Amino acid sequence: GIVFVTIQEIVILLQTNTDGAFYWWYIVSAIIGLVWSTYIHAKYFLDSTHSLYWNTKNEEQTRAVGRYIGRWILRGGMILTLKGNLGAGKTTLVKGIAEELGITDHITSPTFSLMNIYPIPEPKKDMQKLIHVDTYRLETTEDLVDIGIEEYLGEKNTVCIVEWPEKIAPLLTQKNVLHITIEQTSGDTRIISMNP
Repeated sequence: GIVFVTIQEIVILLQTNTDGAFYWWYIVSAIIGLVWSTYIHAKYFLDSTHSLYWNTKNEEQTRAVGRYIGRWILRGGMILTLKGNLGAGKTTLVKGIAEELGITDHITSPTFSLMNIYPIPEPKKDMQKLIHVDTYRLETTEDLVDIGIEEYLGEKNTVCIVEWPEKIAPLLTQKNVLHITIEQTSGDTRIISMNP
């Protein structure tokens, strides 16, 4: 986890770079980052009513939030719902999540196919598949049921991400769901919020 990686980086720096104030500043910064990241990570999971917020200023930062979610928050059986206007950055966030999970396929929003299935090449934390659903053009819930969505929602080795989730709300009841909203404030600036 982050504790091991950060301590390992500090040890390597101490072994290889012992001169200059820059390296000591890096070490201090790494320790501060370690404490803060551990606090945020623990606080989120200890308090089920806690919300997380990120402000991003470009696509890369939005992808970075996706990578964070993929690394520290996602577990098998989870469902992420994504809300946001067209062009808000929902698919960009999914790209970051997929990247963290080691998926190298080109990620596109399944607007017409309704559902894309991506095997996770090296399963992490009991996650073997990423299911990306886009219900924007969905006419009835039955259309999604017909292509097999129910066998993936809440499946213990699967993570599902659902764009425009309000259209399939009945299928999400009594599931392990995290709700993400992306709000475009101005230009490329976004506010991303996550709530249980």
